[in-house]
Amino acid sequence: MTSAATALRRGRRGLLAAALLAVGVLTATPAAAITGGGPDGTGHPYVAMLFAPGASAPSCSGVLVRADNGAVAVLTAAHCLTGGAGPATGRGWQVEFSAVHTASSPRYTGTYYIAAGYQPSVSHAHDLAAIVLTAGPAIQPAELGAPAREDNQPDSVLTVVGAGQPFVGQRRSATERVVGRDGTWLYLVPGSGNSCDGDSGGPDLVPATRVVVALTDQGSCSTDQDLRVDTDEAHQFLVSATQAAGAPVVTRQPAGQSVPAGQPAQFSAAATPAGAALQWQVSADGGTSFADLAGQRGGTLSVTPTAEQSGAQYRAVFTDPIGMATTAPATLTVTADPGSGTAGLYHPLLPSRILDTRLAHAPVTAAADRRVPVLGVGGVPTSGVAAVVLGAVVALPASAGDLEIFPTGLRPSPRTSNLNWPARRTVANLVTVPVGAGGTVALSTSAPSTDVALDVVGWYGDSSNHGGARYTPLTPNRILDTGDGSGNVAAGADRRVVLRGVAGVPASSDVTAVALNLTVLGAQGPTDVEVYPTGAPPRARTSNTNLVAGQTASVAVVATLGADGSVQVSVARGTVRALVDVVGYYSATGDRFVPLAPVRVVDRTPVRGGSDQRVALAGSNGVPADADAVLLNLTGVGASRDLDVQIFPAGDPPARRTSVLNLRPGQAIPNLVVTRLGAGAAGLSASIGEVRLILDALGYFTSR
Repeated sequence: MTSAATALRRGRRGLLAAALLAVGVLTATPAAAITGGGPDGTGHPYVAMLFAPGASAPSCSGVLVRADNGAVAVLTAAHCLTGGAGPATGRGWQVEFSAVHTASSPRYTGTYYIAAGYQPSVSHAHDLAAIVLTAGPAIQPAELGAPAREDNQPDSVLTVVGAGQPFVGQRRSATERVVGRDGTWLYLVPGSGNSCDGDSGGPDLVPATRVVVALTDQGSCSTDQDLRVDTDEAHQFLVSATQAAGAPVVTRQPAGQSVPAGQPAQFSAAATPAGAALQWQVSADGGTSFADLAGQRGGTLSVTPTAEQSGAQYRAVFTDPIGMATTAPATLTVTADPGSGTAGLYHPLLPSRILDTRLAHAPVTAAADRRVPVLGVGGVPTSGVAAVVLGAVVALPASAGDLEIFPTGLRPSPRTSNLNWPARRTVANLVTVPVGAGGTVALSTSAPSTDVALDVVGWYGDSSNHGGARYTPLTPNRILDTGDGSGNVAAGADRRVVLRGVAGVPASSDVTAVALNLTVLGAQGPTDVEVYPTGAPPRARTSNTNLVAGQTASVAVVATLGADGSVQVSVARGTVRALVDVVGYYSATGDRFVPLAPVRVVDRTPVRGGSDQRVALAGSNGVPADADAVLLNLTGVGASRDLDVQIFPAGDPPARRTSVLNLRPGQAIPNLVVTRLGAGAAGLSASIGEVRLILDALGYFTSR
């Protein structure tokens, strides 16, 4: 890089080194830089090498990202393009995305923009630049981390990628350890390697994702001080840079679709200006690369898929003479024909543990997905199964992260999550997941490693299976609050809860299971709570939720009923206050379940106390217009204060407030939710303050 850029990359080296020595994390011998690390290969195709005008070797790195308005640009460090000072905009830099550089590697050009706050003589806290390309490669861009992601879900390890110097003709990557953070910087030390000269502007990525949380910026080649981009400033800068260039802006995103083989699926997209050229593209490799669909240039793409096309991703690319924009990819899920009458009926089981990675000392890692057999185990038959219902527990993780559970071979895009956790906190959630390739489901974590336990509690049959129960959704109804004077639940004194004949559940003996939401609080120390059929406790203890002192937890429960129509609530240690809300029941009449591969339908919509939010769910994302209820994974983030969230049929809130999430500021909490729909929509309500909610659709219930 230029001498000024090199000085900045190494700038404040003494200050950072002194700070790291003070906390005892700086080693005497620096680890290898990326230039001594490992070849990146095709692992991060959106990471760019930046060539100064007329240069034959790159001097900096960058990353292709999609702005919040859909426009695409290369994000990098401002000091790379200006040498520490220079014009706020310009042209001439060339960008290459090849994993291995050759003389014929394609390069792209465009206009660069420097962040308005960048004043290198005063501060390096706004060291951002964007190159808005006039054309770009057919690859999926990376995504900026949501604002404050590293505060809400701090990572202990990040993947750094860059061109490196001396340039060896290829991208390289390594992992680094995060040892500190503030509102502007992440502080890192070597893991498997370290970024160094030539890596400035390259991304710090959450492992096994496309999420960029920082850019390599300054420090030495053994310690780093990297600029955070999980900030409002970075998000707003990308939008303003692409707007200044006049690049197309996406105004409509295509939604994921789930259809039977041979039935048409439609994807729609739009952008401004109206004259921007549109080209639909498809990816068959999970979004790593995309290919043009010949002749598909209209605002709506219609696809009639075969079963083999399940998992394909589609996106629209808009271009004009100034720049380009791309939609988020939408996943096509091809299902077996849902038919009518028999597919999607529920079979409750006594809870049974089918996985505990602690027993084999084999945690799930970010480096590879874990396949878990779900057929022929825990009472699930070897065939005729469309989906399984699992209780998932992440046990005392060493670092923060999330867990995604999906049918093997059908990875969701964008990434979804079933559990989220801070370091050293055991968490649990209920998961309903279609059975994937080889009769398995897949586990994927963003954490370096974590232990996972799975309990199977039931399964849904496919069209070859003619038994099982149907589901009837209800408006949520609170039937138990042990804080109302009935006395808390204590270890060794399980609480019997009658469910048949209460809160809209029929008294009939053909009611075999009830869908509940369980909220637990007031634990004096680490404990767990399980719900089991009266008269039939599990052979080995399972758990529906796990708590530490002072924690409030909400979890969905599909409770198999005992012969007398009741269940038992059991606490392992101490006492807890328990609240139980009934949301539906399984019997001989009602709806059947149609599973979907997970698809994100709402991403961080704000919900405020005193103002209900209506969310349309039927008629998109694979959910038909006549669906009666939808199965969702609901995640709350960014709570402004301690609060709770309830979900209900739009227009029909519960007479007595219920809750599916209980959050504190800084937490990211998920819960499985089955909600009855009102006019095709659900209502969301916060008790007070403000929270942002994420909804992933997992399936729907239909009378057809």
